[in-house]
Amino acid sequence: MDVALVALGAFTLFIFGVHVVMGGREVATPMLTANFDLTARRVMWVCWHAVSAELLLGGTVLLVAGLVTASETSIALVRAVATIHLAYMALFLAVIAISRKDLKRAWLRMPQWMLFAVTGVGAWWATF
Repeated sequence: MDVALVALGAFTLFIFGVHVVMGGREVATPMLTANFDLTARRVMWVCWHAVSAELLLGGTVLLVAGLVTASETSIALVRAVATIHLAYMALFLAVIAISRKDLKRAWLRMPQWMLFAVTGVGAWWATF
């Protein structure tokens, strides 16, 4: 058993729960009721659900990989999840950097990048 991967998997599943509950209330619902193009709102809703699915599946992969004996397949899956999380981190950082408006507070208002950094770097580190 790899305790680091089990912990990262549990942490990612916790993030999934926070994303669904708080993100639904603070992001998805206001986005769906906002006054802009219906198609754009629906595409954003799909994106929100895509992140939900990735957090659920990624957390499950990390948890299961931590519970089984390491194999080339489990290491490859963990690295894939880690890379996806690092890509999400980079996207959040890019949006924060590009927005420029209220940049100092944006780093804290959009803290998702920190969570993806922890799981992405942690999962890559756990494969060595």
